[in-house]
Amino acid sequence: MVFPPFWGCAFPPITTYDASEGGVREDSMTRLHPAVPTARTLRALVGLGAAFIVAVVASGCVGSQPPAPTPDPFVGLADRSDQAFRQGLEAYGQGQYREALTSFETARTLSPTVDPRIDQMIERTRAAMAPTATPVPPTPTEVPAAPTATPATAASIEL
Repeated sequence: MVFPPFWGCAFPPITTYDASEGGVREDSMTRLHPAVPTARTLRALVGLGAAFIVAVVASGCVGSQPPAPTPDPFVGLADRSDQAFRQGLEAYGQGQYREALTSFETARTLSPTVDPRIDQMIERTRAAMAPTATPVPPTPTEVPAAPTATPATAASIEL
């Protein structure tokens, strides 16, 4: 089938002159595809694209295993908080208030929730560490055996 020049092609076919075959010959190997695809070609391309997308999605869903869950970094904090609280109670019971206060503050820092027991023990420990005024007993002094001054009488006061 011979098409008229420029019909359905972006460029005209290349023509060659061959004297042995009787003149002008069209080179079909260098012909370009039609510039405007037909409806059939468009449907085929859309179908191939859709099949490719379905294949990619299906391959990602079927053969893959779910990813391993990310470990929770806060899972051990409650246990560590309880351990620090117990250490604080032990130090408080032994009268080591500085170590007890450090342990209670560590327990409060590690605790995932607000624990009123920890706050109460911190207040108690600080109160136990606060300096308190202790009455000093009076130092005994010797009292002289005989008075050195004579008491004043009413007659000596009148002048």
